[in-house]
Amino acid sequence: MDKVVFVGLLVSKYGIGPTEEKVRAVLESSRPTTPTEVRSFLGMVGFSARFVPNFATIAEPLRAISRQGVPFVWESEQDASFQELKQQLAKAPVLAYFDKEAHTRVIADASPVGLGAVLVQEKNGVGRTLCYASRSLSSVERRYSQIEKQALALVWTCEWFNEYLNVLQTIDLVTDHDALKGHQGIVKMKERLRSKVWWPGVDKAVEGKCRECYGCLLVTKETITPPVKITRMPERPWHDLVLDLLGPMPTGEYLLVLVNYFSRWVEVDNIKSTTSETIIKCLDKQFSRDGVPNTLRTDNGPNLVSAEME
Repeated sequence: MDKVVFVGLLVSKYGIGPTEEKVRAVLESSRPTTPTEVRSFLGMVGFSARFVPNFATIAEPLRAISRQGVPFVWESEQDASFQELKQQLAKAPVLAYFDKEAHTRVIADASPVGLGAVLVQEKNGVGRTLCYASRSLSSVERRYSQIEKQALALVWTCEWFNEYLNVLQTIDLVTDHDALKGHQGIVKMKERLRSKVWWPGVDKAVEGKCRECYGCLLVTKETITPPVKITRMPERPWHDLVLDLLGPMPTGEYLLVLVNYFSRWVEVDNIKSTTSETIIKCLDKQFSRDGVPNTLRTDNGPNLVSAEME
């Protein structure tokens, strides 16, 4: 026996398809005249939705007039949907069996009214469709921007095909929406990955991916490292000094640090505040003992470039 009907599906050595009885029942269906008949037709066709690409989007005009509180008006849009569903089911493909060793692609897309997905595997250079999936968008989701709908399609697709994807090492996730192909910077990518997954060498993998990203290479400005500035050797000790402040310390005091460029000798004084007046008093004591330097360099803090200091 080459094929058998099992739970309403035609199962053969080539794959899975709809039974002839179900296809015939759909093709012989007359045009619905009430919302109840529309829902009945959609239920009958919906059993074979896995064989129809973008089923939810195609069926949306029919679903729209079957909702409660919506006037039943059959127009050309509904008729086109009705005929398209029949045609799609009439030429429904035989879906292949899943092979965890085959190269797998997951294709996701979004329309204004629905999400669609296809699970495809390649074996011996031949692509085989395993399943179509789709669903309509809720009233809230329909107000999403297109990039949000496309992102939702990717997330929903991975969740829908979860039982297949969980046993695979790698997959190709395909979208035709260019805005979803970007990535965050190195730091943000690392943070996001660490919040979800981890593997040995994750940091190096992220850094390598960013360095090789073609889009990043096009827009990233080349970082030019400025040449090292050579500091002239002072003529004598205490000729050039550097001043900095550290603190506050646990005691509430600050440290005034003077570094002698010539010998790298460090002078440290405790001060209770960092006002210009306090700093001047400390420097007066230092300079009266060791002499006045030729230059005194600071980090241009407000208390170091005040009128009193100058």
